[in-house]
Amino acid sequence: MTNWLKPYSKLPATRATALPAKQDFNAKLAAFKKAHGFRERYTMLCHCSRHGRPFEVVFERASEADRFTVSAVNKLAEHAGGGSSAAPQEKRFDVKQFNTSGWHCAWCSAQSWIHCHCGRNNCDYRFRQTGGTLYKCEPGCGATGDIVPMTEIAASAASGAPASMKGRGASALPSTNRTSLPRPDLPRLTGK
Repeated sequence: MTNWLKPYSKLPATRATALPAKQDFNAKLAAFKKAHGFRERYTMLCHCSRHGRPFEVVFERASEADRFTVSAVNKLAEHAGGGSSAAPQEKRFDVKQFNTSGWHCAWCSAQSWIHCHCGRNNCDYRFRQTGGTLYKCEPGCGATGDIVPMTEIAASAASGAPASMKGRGASALPSTNRTSLPRPDLPRLTGK
């Protein structure tokens, strides 16, 4: 039996052109999105620990080189229950990709939040009121524990137009007087 495995004196050449081409494409796509106002948007569902009401925080960024910033904090109506809608798919990001300085509770104006292991994001109102020793997930799972720094943020892709685009009522076609259509005062053709 012959040995059909042969050692290489040097490693075979690899294609290195794919990575720079992809980076070049991503850079051009980011420049296009920034020039035309396209922004990557994600929302994070939160709850007020004082009032137990839900709200959402919308984070946006123009390109992957930028950090997400808070673009809106919206109060949400409490769900009456019985809805069978599927939970939105969440994506996890490194916490360093976020600038959370604009974050606040929509209901009690708390300036920070706590993420419980059950997946719930609550404002830190109750934690500050109890002296900041142990955190109890209320409203939520009721678990009690110490606070540790966050390493990642889970958010779901935002839907709809950003707040800066809503209410503009921009038309797809410019409003101009069309001379190619017949004037309204001309007689119409009658059909059978």
